[in-house]
Amino acid sequence: MNIEQWLEDITKRIEEPVTPLGLTMPEKCLGSLEQQSDMDKGLLERDNGREDKIVHKIRTLKETVRRQDERLRKSELQEDIVQGKITSLQEQLSVRDSFQQHSDLNDRLNMHERLLEVADQQINTQQELIKHLLEVQASTSRQLAFITQKLSQQAEQSMEQPQMEEAEGVQSNPGRVSNFTDASDYVLVSEDKATTS
Repeated sequence: MNIEQWLEDITKRIEEPVTPLGLTMPEKCLGSLEQQSDMDKGLLERDNGREDKIVHKIRTLKETVRRQDERLRKSELQEDIVQGKITSLQEQLSVRDSFQQHSDLNDRLNMHERLLEVADQQINTQQELIKHLLEVQASTSRQLAFITQKLSQQAEQSMEQPQMEEAEGVQSNPGRVSNFTDASDYVLVSEDKATTS
């Protein structure tokens, strides 16, 4: 039983006349009761005044309960509104967090792409450097081979030349006359050239 039902029951009991037990008397006793009417009227008026006050208090309580119910309904409505706003804010925060995460991922992706570009450039530079070094190595190898060949040929020629000169010397100077030219010969030649000129 709620408060409103309890108040209604109390109000009905107060407003309905109730004959208390033990007051039902035969008609022969009614005369004596009428003689006490003055005293009973005072008591009844006092009781009626109390009942009126009680009824007024009950009505006041009913009105208070009704107002409290209205406030409770309003507070429940406001709570629903506030809960809806909280839910909306949470959704907005979730969307913002998702957008922020997406933005962070894009930034990281862009950074990785830039790093990959730099790495590709470095790889291309290293490949060009390796290619250039290989070309230099090949050129150096060719030059070394050429120099080695020349040195080998010169060594062979230097070994063959004394033998050829010795053989030619023997043939042109069979008596082994010295081919040494004295300094006076050079002087005479130079004088002859001077006279001729």
